[in-house]
Amino acid sequence: MSERLHAILVGVDGSARGDEALAFADRLAKATGAHLVAATVYASPPPWGRLGSGEKALSVARSSAARAGVSCEVRMAPASSPAAGLEALARALDPDLLVIGSRHRGRLGEALPGEVGHGLLRSPSRPVVFVAQGEPERPLRHVGVLPDGAAEGRRAVALAERLAAAADAELRVYTGEVAADDVAAGRLDALVVPDWPHGLIGRLRRHGRPVDRPIGRCVLIVAPPRLEAGG
Repeated sequence: MSERLHAILVGVDGSARGDEALAFADRLAKATGAHLVAATVYASPPPWGRLGSGEKALSVARSSAARAGVSCEVRMAPASSPAAGLEALARALDPDLLVIGSRHRGRLGEALPGEVGHGLLRSPSRPVVFVAQGEPERPLRHVGVLPDGAAEGRRAVALAERLAAAADAELRVYTGEVAADDVAAGRLDALVVPDWPHGLIGRLRRHGRPVDRPIGRCVLIVAPPRLEAGG
């Protein structure tokens, strides 16, 4: 392994998709030497739901780690929304990646942002990793990147290169319709794209005809429009 990641922050909320995101983040942290932090967000004031207090939020994070069999640091943050709390923690802890679970998949089998994910993508300070439910428990072996635009594309490629180097994975830079084929056929474990204005299907259509039948499953990593110093 030629490079290490500093830290990975993963959002959990007691749901099955949060547990799967934590399990994926744990595998990635072990492969890249990163410090793993599991975080929950609660609203204060007033208390609400199962994460209505700081102590309850910490308990949710600890329970998620126990169910996933993961050893990690746990954090919590009060905020007006899960996205706001996770972004605040990310700015404070400065992780390399922010990982969240999602119940959504695209037509090719790729993970897609949900409500919290779209909230994080409105003003992201670091790359966001989306892990949909049912993601296979496998190492990160093949990382793809689909550049789009000049500066944005270069940032996405740089992120993919760093992640592939840290995980000792193969890097594939796509410029044609083979990207759609590889996503749908399950030949990629993760796909890096620059920001998220039109969705993955639109990008793949611009690069070639997408495959309509989802076969494989793929983690989606969205690079922010601009990376902050150290991010």
